[in-house]
Amino acid sequence: MNQTVENYGYSGTLSPQLFAFARRQFVNATIYKGRQRRREGRFPMMLPVIGVAIDDLDHPVGEPFDMITRDVGSKSVGLIHENPMGHQRIAIHMVVAGADVDVSVALMWRGPLGPFYGSGGVYLDRLDRFPCPLDCGAIKWPESF
Repeated sequence: MNQTVENYGYSGTLSPQLFAFARRQFVNATIYKGRQRRREGRFPMMLPVIGVAIDDLDHPVGEPFDMITRDVGSKSVGLIHENPMGHQRIAIHMVVAGADVDVSVALMWRGPLGPFYGSGGVYLDRLDRFPCPLDCGAIKWPESF
């Protein structure tokens, strides 16, 4: 159940514990039936993503890290990760329906989520490319998924 994302010289790993936690969150999620406070809907979706902190010019200011989406909307994304997020802006790379998607995100909230951490933000811009070199063909789910 090991998920590895590789890019030139960087090999990050989504721990089996993080993957299992995200899967439980997804499977046990209840559909909110109250009045919706958001202007846009979000849909529960587990996708492995690569993130990197960026500056105002979309240049990386740290090392890439792995996360899993918790929900995805047309204007925002929720994320689950292993370490606290101190960044204001990140770039994320994900593969959706076979297409590479690179976007910059302004994080609106960050905090503990069970034994891990969660964050969420709004998309700022679609990027022509991810700020760090990567080989996205390596993103794979465990065979047991």
